[in-house]
Amino acid sequence: METADMVKVAVSAAPYSIDKPYSYLVPESLAAAAVPGVRVMVPFGRGNKESEGLILARVQEPKLPGSKAIRQILDPEPVLDKAGIRWQICEMGKIDAGGGGTVAQFMANRNITTLDAGVPVLSMHAPFEVVAKLDCYETYRACKALYEAL
Repeated sequence: METADMVKVAVSAAPYSIDKPYSYLVPESLAAAAVPGVRVMVPFGRGNKESEGLILARVQEPKLPGSKAIRQILDPEPVLDKAGIRWQICEMGKIDAGGGGTVAQFMANRNITTLDAGVPVLSMHAPFEVVAKLDCYETYRACKALYEAL
């Protein structure tokens, strides 16, 4: 089977029940800019409704019939990388469902663009919580960079 240059995208329109990274083809015209950390517009669902997403990874995968391509790159470069911020992606909860009991799920379900992010905490809500100073500082820098980019 033929392979193609693909990206894994977290799509903001994906409901909780089918929340997962989705694979999209990378058109040659967008190949240089399609890097992890940039926002993209992609077709999503039966009606191919334009939806915003975030590129999580770039991969070579089999090109399946009906594969869709990313339509537009929204950021010239990853905002956090441009600011030199150390970041990582992990999953706690689901898109539009929040993680760890946050209010993000309520805002996202009302079509409010939402970024549910925070400092990793060991033993959260325990009598003794552990947080690395660097994680707190990088979270501050990330929030600042995102606000300045808007």
